[in-house]
Amino acid sequence: KDCGEKGHHTKRHRLCKRYISTSQQVGTGVKRKIFTEKRDSTRLNKQARRLADKKEAPIAKCSSCGTEGHNTSRPPLCPHRKSTKIQQADDLLGKHISVTRKIKLETILRPEYRGQLTNRIINMSSKLRDVMVRSQIFVSYYILCQNDQPVSNKIYTQNSWYSMAQLLFIKYDGHMDPGYSQCLSAACVEMATAYTNMVVECFESRVKNYLFYSVKILFEEVKYFYMQI
Repeated sequence: KDCGEKGHHTKRHRLCKRYISTSQQVGTGVKRKIFTEKRDSTRLNKQARRLADKKEAPIAKCSSCGTEGHNTSRPPLCPHRKSTKIQQADDLLGKHISVTRKIKLETILRPEYRGQLTNRIINMSSKLRDVMVRSQIFVSYYILCQNDQPVSNKIYTQNSWYSMAQLLFIKYDGHMDPGYSQCLSAACVEMATAYTNMVVECFESRVKNYLFYSVKILFEEVKYFYMQI
């Protein structure tokens, strides 16, 4: 009906004289161009929104120096910013190379203080070992008494071990010396990590043993060799 010839109805058919090819307009290149244009426009709109929000937001003011442009003393712009250890060493020594050397404790201590400090370290270590062993016994007893229930996650944290150690210090010594807190914190971290690793590393073997035991009960006639395979 568009060109008056027979064999087709409209100009959308290829036989029509007035047919216009649209293959170039629907190609992958055009689609990719449209997609990139939409993506770029979306990015520009997001950037415009961010700039508008920054203009409307109140200007940041440092709580340490009182100047604008930053909130705390951590950014390099703040005059009250504390330099790192590497920067302090560079300021004092200039360009240098750090070298680590192992030295025995007895060689760096003066003779008049050597015995006193060594005895204090030995006493602290023995008392700390005693407290941590008692804490392990207490935790093991708690787990055995609660064997029909899931083990609490608090056992695998540093705070729970630190609280138990403090109670033991107070119970057996009546007080906790100031010098023990740092050593006790490090010991509690090690204990929490050890208990966590014990659960993770031994989980596979325990599950295999449990499955083996369950299968052995269900199929008593099966030989041990085939069950292991």
